[in-house]
Amino acid sequence: MPTRNQLVSVALILTATGSGLAQSQVATVSSNGSFRMRGVSVSPSPAIPGWPVMKGDILQAGDSPLQIVLSDDSIVVLAPGTTATVDLAGGTPVVALENGSAHYALKQLTSARLQCKDDAIAVREVVGDASCGRRSALLAPQWWAAGAGAAVAGVAISKRNGPPVSPTQCNNGGGGGNGKPVCP
Repeated sequence: MPTRNQLVSVALILTATGSGLAQSQVATVSSNGSFRMRGVSVSPSPAIPGWPVMKGDILQAGDSPLQIVLSDDSIVVLAPGTTATVDLAGGTPVVALENGSAHYALKQLTSARLQCKDDAIAVREVVGDASCGRRSALLAPQWWAAGAGAAVAGVAISKRNGPPVSPTQCNNGGGGGNGKPVCP
């Protein structure tokens, strides 16, 4: 049974979504822990597996990684405590980190644009890591594997097509690698 806070969160997000019908959904977001979206604290619930992300939404991961799934099933996982804005530019999703780190598994190099605030982050491989600000240096290598790996693998398994995008099956693209190939 959803708590009162979960129901209030759902009502606020549905109201915001309903009032922004001219906007289009850019992605879906989920986490194993609480996070902030549109200035509202959101708690995970089995009844709501993912939340719609609209153009201009600001997301902040709580104590758990926050998974963003784009319309082409590309994935960006925000590290705990990371804040990012999700937007669209010419039909391409843009994930602009305000602080913190992200791990990404894109379907193709042009699936999304990553930024540190307003500066572009060079994406040279479809799987990799991005960071913005001092805080990101504090994260251990492959931080995303423990908290988001199951969720990322779940997306890959549910699709049953294309290459695996589980961090346990791919090189992390950050130079440290895990001895496995970079997923196409």
